[in-house]
Order: sequence, then C-alpha cells, then structure tokens
Amino acid sequence: MQGKPLIGFDVAEAQSWASKIQWKGLAIMNTYYDGPEKGFVEFKADFIEGGGLKNIHEISEFHLVDGRWYYVDGQIQESPIVSSTKVGRNNPCPCGSGKKYKKCHGVN
Repeated sequence: MQGKPLIGFDVAEAQSWASKIQWKGLAIMNTYYDGPEKGFVEFKADFIEGGGLKNIHEISEFHLVDGRWYYVDGQIQESPIVSSTKVGRNNPCPCGSGKKYKKCHGVN
C-alpha cells in the first residue's frame, strides 16, 4: 500500500483544501478493531474555513501494512455539522484566542 495512491484520491485537491483551513480541535470518540490488521477510529474535528467554524464527524478505516497503519476510507456520520453563520469582524474569534476575529483569523 505504501507509495500507491488511493483510488479516487486527488492529492492536489486535498492540498489545496488543507491550505485554506485551520484545524482547531480533534476528539477521538472510539476505536475498535476488525481483526489484527483492520481498525476503525471515530472522531470529531473542528476547523475554520471561509471565516466560519465547521466540524466533521467521521468513522475512518485503517489497515496495518508492514507495521504501519494507513487510512483507507471514511464514512461521514449523520450530515456534517456546518456553521452557516459567518463570523463578524468584531465578534470573538472562534479559535478561542480571546481576540476579535478581525485581529486574529480574519486578518487574511
């Protein structure tokens, strides 16, 4: 598996998206195994994108290959919870810094 791209995975698209967001938190909800070489991780993650705080809840599948775990696939749980409210320039920054958004993540 190492060195082989995932089918349907667009590296350039993933890198472009990652450059536009800022991760704010990760909570591991559960982990479990389906045999010695297949495992699952349920997580929730918070991130800032386009001036709004968003989050994702996913169960990710990993396979053990040559002593290393590799991401294989993920299933979004429920529908992604997305904040539809834009953060106002004078509102507190959703990152928790205590600064106004315009002086923190709203600088760009």
